[in-house]
Amino acid sequence: NISSHTWIANQRLTWKNLQDYFHSNEDAYLSEMEATDRKGPGSLELKPRMQLPEHVSHQIHIQPGGYVGDPFAGHMYHYGTNSFYLGGRGHNDQDQIHRCVANNLPLPKDGKVRRILDYGCGIGQFSLALKERFPDAEVWGLDIGGPMIRYGHMRASHLKYDVNFVQRLAEDNGFPDGYFDLVTSYIAHHEMPADVSRQVIAEVQRTTRPGAIYYPIDFITGGSEMIPRYMFGRWWDHRWNNERWSFEYHAMDFAAEIEARGFNKAADPKSVIRGFGIRHYIWAEGDSGPADVATSHGNVRRVPGAARRLNPQRLRKRALQVSDSAGDCGNRSLGEFRRPAAIAGRGHCPGVPRTGTDSGGFQAGLTRLRPPQVRV
Repeated sequence: NISSHTWIANQRLTWKNLQDYFHSNEDAYLSEMEATDRKGPGSLELKPRMQLPEHVSHQIHIQPGGYVGDPFAGHMYHYGTNSFYLGGRGHNDQDQIHRCVANNLPLPKDGKVRRILDYGCGIGQFSLALKERFPDAEVWGLDIGGPMIRYGHMRASHLKYDVNFVQRLAEDNGFPDGYFDLVTSYIAHHEMPADVSRQVIAEVQRTTRPGAIYYPIDFITGGSEMIPRYMFGRWWDHRWNNERWSFEYHAMDFAAEIEARGFNKAADPKSVIRGFGIRHYIWAEGDSGPADVATSHGNVRRVPGAARRLNPQRLRKRALQVSDSAGDCGNRSLGEFRRPAAIAGRGHCPGVPRTGTDSGGFQAGLTRLRPPQVRV
């Protein structure tokens, strides 16, 4: 219909204008990134010769070059998604939505949050929000998109955030066993094949310490049947917005896949953002945290060694009472959390409307926030 044609034409025009602008000024923008590649306070690890799997090469959201095929993928993504957020979910020009979600994440039972992993981090908006809430924690943003994390590191450096960015696969993250206290992701899984999602969950299980929190944020799943207009919307988003893996993701029971890999559901889970699944999981129970094995190697941190693991057979089963439903993002003032003046928000967490159905459908045109890779 005319509204669909108008929407897709507007998106294509947006991407074209952004790509044309950044490429016509490429010397200035490339120089800006080069100037911060080796600057702190955080670190940047790029692998320009890394062999990239085929599934990360798709131009998600019809962004030219996708997340791995254009040196300005991060620039385009940031400006483009700001526009999409404003049209569908509200202001996010100061990462308001990411910060709201980060502020609502649950803590481990022992309250210890020393190491955090944000996989599929894209340009690091959620990673920075996590660092803002946990200023003393070691925060890692991981993504396969080199240009995405390169832009994210530049932004973090300008804003003086000590966040480490690494270009790696989420299903092979390279961290030692039992390393993290909190592992999360922001709308990453519907951007990858279902079998890769399962591999990622297994890798998270390997790298979380006893009692750690795993809370992946993404659309509700568990069914591929719905009323025709919702099914059409999903197909339209898949076909015209190039949400390549949307059908696979929504047909998978994401919560069941996590439980099948040894995680326990929290007894009293809370939603961190409306319209998304409540996925509050705990890896085993224990009093010991991860071993202090992090060292520094130049400007890129390496994490050799391995931390203590808990045998999966010793997992204590817990009462499971959680629905894969959605709650409010909360209207707490951002002022109660530490935040640099450079990215001061608008005062309150934005309201986030429910999208689609409980089986996971969502309205065509809604943005997702996770970028994969890029050659640099």
